[in-house]
Amino acid sequence: MKLTNPNGAVSYLSFREIGKSGEATASATCATSGGTIACPDSGLIAKTSANGGNFFVTDRDGNLGAYGDSSFNCRTTGGAGTSNFWQYLDADLTIPGTYQAGYVACNARPDFNSGDPTTFNCRSGTSPDVKWDVPTGNGGAVCFGLDMNLDISESDLGIPSLTGASLEPADNSTGVSILQKLKIVFSEAVNVGSGVIKVIKTSTNEVIESISVTSSQVSGNGTDTINATWTNALENSTDYCVQIESTAFDSVSTGKGFAGISDQTTWNFRTNDLPALITPTPTDNASGVQVLKKLKLVFSETVNVGSGLIKLIKGGSNETIESIDVTGSQVTGTGTNTIDVTWTNPLEETSDYYVQIDSTAFTSVGTGQGYPGISDQTTWNFTTRDLPGMSSTIPADGATDVSVDTLLTMEFSSAMSIGSGNLKIIKTSDGSILETIDITSDQIAGSGTTKITVTPTDFFVKNTAYHVLLDAGALKDSTEDPHIGISDATTWNFTTELTVANPLVNDPVVIGLVEAQAELANRAVFGSLVPVASRMMQFRRNRRSSNLSQQGIQVKFTNPEITKALSYAPVQALMEIEDGFLDQLARGVINPSGELLGKQWAIWSAGTIIIGKTDATASTNGSKFTTDGITIGVDKKIDNNRLFGMSVRSDREQNDVGVGSFVNTNSQGLTFYGSWSKDNKTYFDAAMGFNELIMDIQRTTSRKTVFKGERTGYQFYQTATLVREIRLGKTTLSPYANLALGYTRFGSYDEHGGTPNAALSFGSQHITLKKGHLGLQVDTQKQSRFGVTRPFVKIEYGDDKSTGSDITASYVIDPTTLFSTSWKNSQSTGWRLETGLDLNLKSGFVGISYERIEEKNTTSSDSTKVHADSIQIRALYRF
Repeated sequence: MKLTNPNGAVSYLSFREIGKSGEATASATCATSGGTIACPDSGLIAKTSANGGNFFVTDRDGNLGAYGDSSFNCRTTGGAGTSNFWQYLDADLTIPGTYQAGYVACNARPDFNSGDPTTFNCRSGTSPDVKWDVPTGNGGAVCFGLDMNLDISESDLGIPSLTGASLEPADNSTGVSILQKLKIVFSEAVNVGSGVIKVIKTSTNEVIESISVTSSQVSGNGTDTINATWTNALENSTDYCVQIESTAFDSVSTGKGFAGISDQTTWNFRTNDLPALITPTPTDNASGVQVLKKLKLVFSETVNVGSGLIKLIKGGSNETIESIDVTGSQVTGTGTNTIDVTWTNPLEETSDYYVQIDSTAFTSVGTGQGYPGISDQTTWNFTTRDLPGMSSTIPADGATDVSVDTLLTMEFSSAMSIGSGNLKIIKTSDGSILETIDITSDQIAGSGTTKITVTPTDFFVKNTAYHVLLDAGALKDSTEDPHIGISDATTWNFTTELTVANPLVNDPVVIGLVEAQAELANRAVFGSLVPVASRMMQFRRNRRSSNLSQQGIQVKFTNPEITKALSYAPVQALMEIEDGFLDQLARGVINPSGELLGKQWAIWSAGTIIIGKTDATASTNGSKFTTDGITIGVDKKIDNNRLFGMSVRSDREQNDVGVGSFVNTNSQGLTFYGSWSKDNKTYFDAAMGFNELIMDIQRTTSRKTVFKGERTGYQFYQTATLVREIRLGKTTLSPYANLALGYTRFGSYDEHGGTPNAALSFGSQHITLKKGHLGLQVDTQKQSRFGVTRPFVKIEYGDDKSTGSDITASYVIDPTTLFSTSWKNSQSTGWRLETGLDLNLKSGFVGISYERIEEKNTTSSDSTKVHADSIQIRALYRF
C-alpha cells in the first residue's frame, strides 16, 4: 500500500496494513505549534482507530460508498488552536486498486463539500502542493487537509498474485512443446484449494483438459511454485490458453484466494510443429524400475529412425552405461509412433539413471522435422528397484556341524523362477570346486515358489568348510529381474559335521537294500526246499506205483493280481494248462522219453514263480520281488516206505527297492533229500544242501545318483519234517511239525559309479535261519467226471527264532569310520491259512490253492506286520 501525491511528486510510505485491510499504525504524534504542522509531509504517520484516528477513502470517481464513512470524529485536545492527532477514517479495503484519499487534521468537526468529497470547507487552497497553515484562533473550526492517491496491491491485502514472467510457458510464447508442463510462480506460498486448471484450444474454445488441482497432476502444495501436467498431448502449431478457477489456490499465510484467470488473454501460447515424446517408459522420475526394463518411446506421431545415439547414463557419476546406436538391432519400431530400446547388461539396483537422445535420432514421417532430443539430466530419469535378495538359507550362513548329505535351500521374500547360469559349491580351504550345477538342471527344484532347493550330486566331506557361489541372473523374480547372485566366499558358507550319521539306520534306500539281501537268503533256502518237499509228498501218495517219474510246474503268487489271469472257470483253466503248456513242456523238454532210469530210479522237475512284496516301514522303503526258478531232481525208491534223491536248482530273482534301486540275484544249488516211514502212518522227511548266490546291486539315491555293486554269497541249509496221517474214510488229517535251519555268508563289496563321497563299502554279512512250523492239513477225495478231486485246507503257525545279522559299512573315502547295525526283522510269528483243490488227471495232476498270511515282527523297534494273499497253481506230470 502506498500514498502518492496526485502529481506523482511525493510518495508517502508511512502507511502499512496490519491486522485487517484498511487499518494503519502510527509510531508518533504530529503536533501543531504556532499554527504550523510540526511533521513534514514525507513523514506523515497515521494512527489506528483505537487511538482515535479516522481515515476516509473514495474511489477515483470520488464515491465514498462502500469504501469509507462520510463522517468524522475529530478529537480536540491540548487547548484551542492545536490538534495533537492525525485523524483518519476506518475502511475495509479488500480489493486491490488505486484510490483517492484525503487526510485531515482538525481541532473541530470539519464540513464536507457535498459537491466535492475530496475537499473540505476548512481548506484554504486548491493546489495539492500548497503548504497548509493551521489558522490560529480560539475554538474556531480549524482543519488541515491534503489530497492523496491510495494504491492497494494484492500483496498489501495478502492475496496471492502472479505476472506474465511467473508463468511457463510464458504468456504469448511460441514454439512451445506439446508436452510442455505448466509452471505457476506465485508471489507467496499457496495451498491447493478446489477447482480445476483448464487448457483450452483458443480457436474453438474446446477444453482439451480439465486438471483437478487436487489430483496427482498438480504438485507444489504449500510452496510458491505450482507444477501441472496434462495427460492428453496437444496439437502441433496450435494456439492455447490457460484458465484457473478462483477457488484453486489460497494464501498459506492469510487464507485469501488467488483471483484466478477467467479470460483467454492473460495466459496463452502457441505450440511448435516438432515430434514430441508423449509417453516414455519408464516414466520420468519413476522409481522401483526393473533393472532389465526396456525403454519405450511413444511419440506424438509416426517417426523414422535417423542417426545418432540413445545414451543410458548413471546419475551422480554421469557414467555412460550404454550407448545404443538407433540404427542397430537394439532399437525397433521405425515407421511407427512407438520405439522400443533394449540394453545388453542389467542395471544396478537402487541406482539413479537418466536418458539422453541425440537430436538426429528420430524424424517425423509426415513433415521430416526432427525430434529435438534430450540433452539434460532431468527430462527423463528414473531409479531402479531393490533386486530380490535371499531372506534365509539352509544351511544358514556360518553354520557348523552341517550334515554331509544336506541339501541347499534358498528362501526369498517373493517367488523366484529359473534364469540361466550356474551354482558352484567350493571347498573353501583350497578353492577347489566340489560341483558345478546348471541352474536349469533337475537338481534345482522350487521354480515359481519362494523356496529354491538344490540337490548336490555328491555328499560333502565331513569336517570341511564350503561356500556357495551363484551367477547373477541364475534366478529371477516374477518381473524377470535377476537375482544379483553370490560372488564372494562369505555370503553363504558353512562347515560340515565332525561325525557322520549312520546310513545303515538313517537312509531308507540303504536299509531297504540290506533287508532285501537278508530276506533273499531265506527265500533262496525255501526256494530249494519247497520243490523237494512237494516231491516227497508226491512219493507218499503214489508210493505203490512203479512209474515215479514226474514233471511239475509250481507257480506261487503272493500277490492277488494273479487272479486277473484266471478268466476261465477253474476246472476249464486246469484242463487248458494240462492239454497245452504242460504236455508240450514235459514231453518236448524235460523228460521226453518218460522212462525209468532203471531199478526204481526216477527223474522229476518243477518250476516256480513267486511274485510278492515287503511292506515299507518308517525306516525302509520295502520291496517288490519276482522269482522264477527250475528244479531238476533224481531219486531212487528203496521200497514203498523209503526214498532217497538229490536235486539241482537254478533261480533268478529281481527285487526292486524304491525307485531305481534293486537287488538282482542268480543262484544255483544242490539238495539231498530222503523220506522214511515205519508204519505207513508216520513219516519223517529230511533234506540238506547248499546254494551259491551272485547279486547285482544298484542303489539310486534321492539325488538320483546311481551306485552299483556285485556281491557273492554261499549258504547251507537243512530241514526235518514229521508228518502223521490219520485216515477217516476218504478224509485224511495230517498234523505236522517242521524245523528249518540255515546259514548264509555274503562277501564284502564296494559301490562304484556315482560320486566318490557318497559311495559305500559293505563288510561281509552272516545270516542264520531257525524257523519252526506246526500245522494241520485236512484233505478228502471226491470222484468227478474230470477225475479224482482232492480238496484240502491247511492251517499253520510259524515261529522264527533266527538271531538276525550284523551289518557293517563305511564310506569308501573314509574306511576308518565304520558303521554297523543289526537286521532282526527275520524274527516273526504268524499264521498261514491255505485252502485249495487238487485234480488227478490221466497224466498227473493239477492244483490250485489260496493262502492268507498274517505275520508280525517280534523284535524290531520298527515293527512290521505282513498281510499277504497268495494263489498257488501246481501242475505235476507223470510219465
